[in-house]
Amino acid sequence: MKTRFVVLCLLCVIASSPHLLAQPDAGRPGAFLRMGVGARALALGGTFVALADDPSAGYWNPAGLAQLNQIEVLASYYRMPSDRTHYFASGVLPWGRVTSIGVSWINLGVSGIEARAGNTAAPDYLFSNNASALLITAARQINSFFSVGVNAKLFSQSLDNASAFGTGMDLALFVHPTRFVKFGLTLQDLGSKLKWSTGWREAFPMTVRGGVSANLADNFLMSLEAVKIDNSGLEFCAGAEYKALEVFPIRLGYSGQGVVGGAGLAIPMRTLDLKLDYAYSDDLLEASRSNKLSLGLALTPRQRVRKSNDEALPLTSAAEMQSPRANRALAKSNQQTYVEVMVRAVKVTDGPGTAYKRIAVIKKGERLRKIAASTSWYQIELAGGKAGWVNRKYVKEVRN
Repeated sequence: MKTRFVVLCLLCVIASSPHLLAQPDAGRPGAFLRMGVGARALALGGTFVALADDPSAGYWNPAGLAQLNQIEVLASYYRMPSDRTHYFASGVLPWGRVTSIGVSWINLGVSGIEARAGNTAAPDYLFSNNASALLITAARQINSFFSVGVNAKLFSQSLDNASAFGTGMDLALFVHPTRFVKFGLTLQDLGSKLKWSTGWREAFPMTVRGGVSANLADNFLMSLEAVKIDNSGLEFCAGAEYKALEVFPIRLGYSGQGVVGGAGLAIPMRTLDLKLDYAYSDDLLEASRSNKLSLGLALTPRQRVRKSNDEALPLTSAAEMQSPRANRALAKSNQQTYVEVMVRAVKVTDGPGTAYKRIAVIKKGERLRKIAASTSWYQIELAGGKAGWVNRKYVKEVRN
């Protein structure tokens, strides 16, 4: 009887999470995995499957990590009424030219839960519930506009004197045919399950997320998303982000939780970018607001010396390519060809390789005239008539 009551308490506590009370799957196994992560994503109503442009993509859309070309970390924390706490931490590391790997950790804790063997006024004792998930992510660009990703997931949970462990996986696709529109699709918790020390087994419901995002202007984007959980109805979410100032985005969203919102602050530095994000929403367990904070750090792309010499041009040396005469000749033959930056920021070097000196940084959406190309690098024309090199992984060819 006591064990059954404790298990009932667990289901009730997990179901009380603010995001899940608005969903028909409240109380089902693995509910803490469906609360969402990251203040920016949550302020957009959870519509992040087609954005997925920070380390929280490891949760929302693993394939989105292939967009990131620099080392990034993100951590968030929020405390909710009724002694509930939620933690999230994630990091991503570019690996080679087209692959990124990441690690994420999610934790939901509830303390001060009253245990009773019978219908008594005073509890017999207090206990806690703690659930965690470790996500190991691999993402790969198949071509300039299509990426795939996968999560391997490890779960652990403790409730009073009982404990549980389990595994699962996610699969994801990310498509950005233009710099203005992106699409995302994620299948979460494929085969995810827990086995308790008591012998009890739980299978998590699969969640399908599909969405689209659009940059309607340089400082304004919108995102729409549909979410379907096994044996539950279809839920629609929407979000918008407006940057009155480049360093101060304002966000508004809607989900099954109701209207949400938030803001951010970006602090660019010489060797890294610092980001602070805030989100608020109604706490559906109690008549109060729930506040969420995230801190993100992004390092500038690090130079890596390659062991092979496959970056050399077959006919013309890097020194020769830098000469004014070569630049003019090559520019004439490529007058209508440009390259467009597809990621947040890219280093420009003075030669076709990461071992060369950085001479500039170009930002997402910039178009620069193509001068020449090697196996993995483009030579481009910079302001003032200078020439530099950029990795093909981070740009795409366009023609006027």
